[in-house]
Parts: sequence; C-alpha cells; structure tokens
Amino acid sequence: MRRRQGRHRGRPAGGPRHDDTRPGYPLTMTSSGEWVRVITITTDHAAESRLVSMGINPGALLHVISSSSRGPIVVARDETRFGIDRKTAWHVRVVPASPDAAHRAYPMLCDDNCRGCSYRTEMMRAEYGESVTLDGLKPGETGRVIAVRGRERTVERLMKMGFVKDSPVTMVGRIRERNTTEVEVDGSRIEVEGWDALHVILEVRR
Repeated sequence: MRRRQGRHRGRPAGGPRHDDTRPGYPLTMTSSGEWVRVITITTDHAAESRLVSMGINPGALLHVISSSSRGPIVVARDETRFGIDRKTAWHVRVVPASPDAAHRAYPMLCDDNCRGCSYRTEMMRAEYGESVTLDGLKPGETGRVIAVRGRERTVERLMKMGFVKDSPVTMVGRIRERNTTEVEVDGSRIEVEGWDALHVILEVRR
C-alpha cells in the first residue's frame, strides 16, 4: 500500500515540513493537560477571524483539555471550552506557558514587543515590581499606570487613549465577541483591543 505523503505528528497533508523553523509549535502537537501561550496564527483571514472571535488570539493562555491523534483539539480559555478541528489547530502556533520553559526554548520571543510571552511577564515584574498588564486586571479592580511598553506607534496610540503614567484604570469587563477589554480611565469608559492590553503595565495592590 502506498503511504500518503505529508503527515508527521498530526500535520495535515500539504502542511509545512517537520523541520519548520518558525517559532513555536502547532497546537496539534500539544498534550492533554498542557498550558500553552498562543504566539501566532498562520491560517487564512476568515479562519483567523473565527479563532479571534473565540478568544484564541496571539497572547491567549490556553489549557489543553484533550489532544489526541483523532478528533478536535479541546482547549479552555478562562472558563470557556472550545473544540478546534485539527486542520485549523495546526495553524495555531504556541509556546509552553511556563516562564522558564518558554525562555529556554524561545528566547528570541522575549523582547519589548513580545505579546503575551509569560517569560516577559517575569521580566516585567523584575523591572517594575508587583505589576500586571491591563488584561490581568480583575473586574472591578483598579490599578495605576506605571508604564506603556511596545513600539513607538503603539505607545503613542495608547497614551492618546488616556494611558499615561499615574492614571487610575478600573476594569469594567471583557467583551469576548469583540476580543476587547472595557476599562474606565479617568472617568471615561473605553474599549481596548486584546493585543494592546498587553502593553499597558499597572501597579495593583492586592
């Protein structure tokens, strides 16, 4: 019987080779019970939009509930579970959520522009003390802006929205269908996109 080409450890036919050098690894190669952080999505725009609407976007922390050689990959984000077909899951690239493991495997990801890398969170705390990014605030919790990190264009946009040093920020809630975070800044309510929320660093007393 002729063997079908193009399959390796859960890779769909026609997918990239096993020696793929892009950072991270496909969600299909995770194990049940593993915690991972999404770093990029490489599928077409329509499929990416569906994933983002589910809350599966770069920076998202996922708990792999079920991962087998057949059937969908079941993951959880916060308290919501999703089933992702294997073809789509192959295009969701992740890194281990453990800070030490992520840094050892993918140190090139841990820079000022990293979105959601858990090791960068440890670096941030080393520099700013006990702090969280905007997406780490709990509903009703208030923090004080101590820094806005990222590329110049990103920093300028966020500062124009009111995220300037020492400004109080209160978490209102998350709007999952739009993948945004609603917060109150100096008395005004605004929505912040998921990626942008990772660049605002807050001091929170808990």
